Amino acid sequence: MVLGLGNVLNSDDGLGFYAVRDLAREEWPADVSFVHRTEFEWSPLFFQDCQGLLLLDTVCRGNEAGTVYAYDQDELQRHRDCLRSPLILDAIAFSSVFGEELCAEFVGMEPGCRQCRIRLTPAVSSLYMEFLQTARGRIHNLLDRVGSPAFDESAQDAIL
Repeated sequence: MVLGLGNVLNSDDGLGFYAVRDLAREEWPADVSFVHRTEFEWSPLFFQDCQGLLLLDTVCRGNEAGTVYAYDQDELQRHRDCLRSPLILDAIAFSSVFGEELCAEFVGMEPGCRQCRIRLTPAVSSLYMEFLQTARGRIHNLLDRVGSPAFDESAQDAIL
Protein backbone atom coordinates (compact mmCIF):
# COMPACT_ATOMS: atom_id res chain seq x y z
CA MET A 1 0.00 0.00 0.00
CA VAL A 2 1.15 3.50 -0.82
CA LEU A 3 -0.54 5.81 1.68
CA GLY A 4 -0.54 9.54 1.05
CA LEU A 5 -1.39 11.72 4.01
CA GLY A 6 -2.35 15.35 3.75
CA ASN A 7 -4.91 17.98 2.93
CA VAL A 8 -4.90 19.63 -0.51
CA LEU A 9 -6.61 22.70 0.95
CA ASN A 10 -3.51 23.49 3.02
CA SER A 11 -0.81 24.12 0.42
CA ASP A 12 2.21 21.81 0.88
CA ASP A 13 0.25 19.64 3.31
CA GLY A 14 -1.43 18.20 0.18
CA LEU A 15 1.84 16.64 -1.00
CA GLY A 16 0.81 13.08 -0.05
CA PHE A 17 -2.46 13.42 -1.96
CA TYR A 18 -0.79 14.74 -5.11
CA ALA A 19 1.89 12.05 -5.00
CA VAL A 20 -0.61 9.19 -4.59
CA ARG A 21 -2.72 10.62 -7.40
CA ASP A 22 0.24 10.87 -9.78
CA LEU A 23 1.88 7.56 -8.86
CA ALA A 24 -1.44 5.70 -9.22
CA ARG A 25 -1.56 6.81 -12.88
CA GLU A 26 1.59 4.80 -13.60
CA GLU A 27 1.86 1.07 -14.26
CA TRP A 28 2.33 -0.99 -11.09
CA PRO A 29 1.66 -4.60 -10.16
CA ALA A 30 -1.99 -5.29 -9.36
CA ASP A 31 -1.22 -5.87 -5.68
CA VAL A 32 0.01 -2.28 -5.17
CA SER A 33 -2.79 -0.06 -3.88
CA PHE A 34 -2.77 3.71 -3.62
CA VAL A 35 -4.74 5.30 -0.79
CA HIS A 36 -5.14 8.86 0.45
CA ARG A 37 -6.20 10.00 3.89
CA THR A 38 -6.56 13.56 5.10
CA GLU A 39 -6.15 12.34 8.67
CA PHE A 40 -5.20 8.90 9.89
CA GLU A 41 -7.39 7.24 12.46
CA TRP A 42 -5.46 4.94 14.78
CA SER A 43 -6.59 1.53 13.54
CA PRO A 44 -4.30 -1.42 12.98
CA LEU A 45 -7.14 -3.09 11.03
CA PHE A 46 -6.53 -0.55 8.27
CA PHE A 47 -3.35 -2.46 7.43
CA GLN A 48 -4.84 -5.95 7.59
CA ASP A 49 -3.49 -8.10 4.72
CA CYS A 50 -0.94 -5.42 3.89
CA GLN A 51 2.69 -6.60 3.76
CA GLY A 52 4.44 -3.41 2.70
CA LEU A 53 3.56 0.22 3.35
CA LEU A 54 5.02 3.40 1.93
CA LEU A 55 3.92 6.58 3.70
CA LEU A 56 4.04 9.83 1.75
CA ASP A 57 3.65 13.06 3.71
CA THR A 58 5.25 16.30 4.76
CA VAL A 59 7.64 16.17 7.68
CA CYS A 60 8.78 19.14 9.76
CA ARG A 61 12.43 18.87 10.74
CA GLY A 62 13.27 22.57 10.45
CA ASN A 63 15.25 22.31 7.23
CA GLU A 64 14.81 24.21 3.97
CA ALA A 65 11.41 23.82 2.29
CA GLY A 66 11.59 21.10 -0.35
CA THR A 67 14.14 18.94 1.50
CA VAL A 68 13.30 15.31 0.71
CA TYR A 69 13.53 12.66 3.42
CA ALA A 70 13.48 8.88 3.00
CA TYR A 71 13.27 6.70 6.10
CA ASP A 72 13.14 3.00 6.76
CA GLN A 73 11.09 1.69 9.67
CA ASP A 74 13.76 2.29 12.31
CA GLU A 75 14.54 5.82 11.12
CA LEU A 76 10.82 6.56 11.02
CA GLN A 77 10.56 5.74 14.73
CA ARG A 78 13.51 8.02 15.52
CA HIS A 79 11.82 10.95 13.73
CA ARG A 80 8.36 10.21 15.12
CA ASP A 81 7.97 13.67 16.66
CA CYS A 82 8.39 15.33 13.23
CA LEU A 83 5.44 13.46 11.67
CA ARG A 84 2.02 15.04 11.33
CA SER A 85 0.35 11.76 12.37
CA PRO A 86 2.76 9.94 14.71
CA LEU A 87 0.01 7.57 15.90
CA ILE A 88 0.23 5.84 12.54
CA LEU A 89 3.46 4.25 13.79
CA ASP A 90 1.56 2.64 16.68
CA ALA A 91 -1.01 1.26 14.25
CA ILE A 92 1.78 -0.14 12.06
CA ALA A 93 3.45 -1.80 15.04
CA PHE A 94 0.20 -3.23 16.37
CA SER A 95 -0.89 -4.51 12.94
CA SER A 96 1.47 -7.48 13.32
CA VAL A 97 -1.13 -8.96 15.68
CA PHE A 98 -3.18 -9.78 12.57
CA GLY A 99 -0.42 -11.53 10.66
CA GLU A 100 3.09 -10.88 9.44
CA GLU A 101 4.96 -7.79 10.52
CA LEU A 102 4.24 -4.85 8.25
CA CYS A 103 7.30 -3.58 6.41
CA ALA A 104 7.04 0.24 6.35
CA GLU A 105 9.01 3.04 4.73
CA PHE A 106 8.49 6.78 4.48
CA VAL A 107 9.18 9.48 1.93
CA GLY A 108 8.52 13.00 3.05
CA MET A 109 9.32 16.57 2.23
CA GLU A 110 9.83 19.66 4.33
CA PRO A 111 6.85 21.97 3.72
CA GLY A 112 7.13 25.66 3.03
CA CYS A 113 3.54 26.43 3.98
CA ARG A 114 0.60 24.58 5.54
CA GLN A 115 -1.90 27.42 5.47
CA CYS A 116 -5.12 27.48 3.47
CA ARG A 117 -3.96 27.66 -0.14
CA ILE A 118 -4.76 25.28 -2.99
CA ARG A 119 -1.28 24.98 -4.50
CA LEU A 120 2.11 23.64 -3.56
CA THR A 121 4.62 26.38 -2.82
CA PRO A 122 7.30 27.06 -5.46
CA ALA A 123 10.01 25.47 -3.26
CA VAL A 124 8.06 22.20 -2.99
CA SER A 125 6.82 22.27 -6.60
CA SER A 126 10.34 22.63 -7.95
CA LEU A 127 11.43 19.42 -6.17
CA TYR A 128 8.20 17.45 -6.61
CA MET A 129 9.60 15.23 -9.38
CA GLU A 130 12.57 14.34 -7.16
CA PHE A 131 10.09 13.43 -4.42
CA LEU A 132 8.18 11.16 -6.83
CA GLN A 133 11.40 9.53 -8.01
CA THR A 134 12.37 8.78 -4.41
CA ALA A 135 8.91 7.34 -3.78
CA ARG A 136 9.18 5.12 -6.87
CA GLY A 137 12.49 3.77 -5.63
CA ARG A 138 11.00 2.98 -2.22
CA ILE A 139 8.01 1.23 -3.82
CA HIS A 140 10.44 -0.97 -5.76
CA ASN A 141 12.35 -1.68 -2.52
CA LEU A 142 9.17 -2.72 -0.76
CA LEU A 143 8.10 -4.93 -3.65
CA ASP A 144 11.47 -6.67 -3.50
CA ARG A 145 11.31 -7.07 0.29
CA VAL A 146 7.79 -8.51 0.46
CA GLY A 147 8.37 -10.81 -2.50
CA SER A 148 5.85 -9.34 -4.89
CA PRO A 149 6.01 -10.72 -8.42
CA ALA A 150 8.42 -8.66 -10.46
CA PHE A 151 7.00 -6.43 -13.10
CA ASP A 152 8.43 -5.15 -16.32
CA GLU A 153 10.71 -2.29 -15.27
CA SER A 154 11.21 -1.33 -18.90
CA ALA A 155 7.53 -0.29 -18.95
CA GLN A 156 8.11 1.73 -15.80
CA ASP A 157 11.24 3.32 -17.28
CA ALA A 158 9.16 4.42 -20.26
CA ILE A 159 6.90 6.37 -17.90
CA LEU A 160 9.84 8.17 -16.30
